[in-house]
Amino acid sequence: MKIIEESARKRFNEIVLGATRKEQEKYGFNMTDKDGNYSTWNNEADAFKHAYLSWLLSWYQGDKKSKELGDMHEDETPNAPAYERNGFMEQCYRAGNCL
Repeated sequence: MKIIEESARKRFNEIVLGATRKEQEKYGFNMTDKDGNYSTWNNEADAFKHAYLSWLLSWYQGDKKSKELGDMHEDETPNAPAYERNGFMEQCYRAGNCL
């Protein structure tokens, strides 16, 4: 089920990526993969994107909708590690045994 039409999703992703680049210039966090190529996946830039995305969604859509959309994002990302999908992080935090 597609909750957000593709053009709106693309624009939203552009906004998040633009904010990530701006903050990277300011704070100098990592935007490369292990081989030194430009990347915003599973590095400091990815962590910023997720935090910014969660804040933005919470601000405009409320906490419940933000969580739903964040979970949907992780579940639909085929190359995301298993611990990022299927509500694993929520289960981990509820159990109090993360990291």
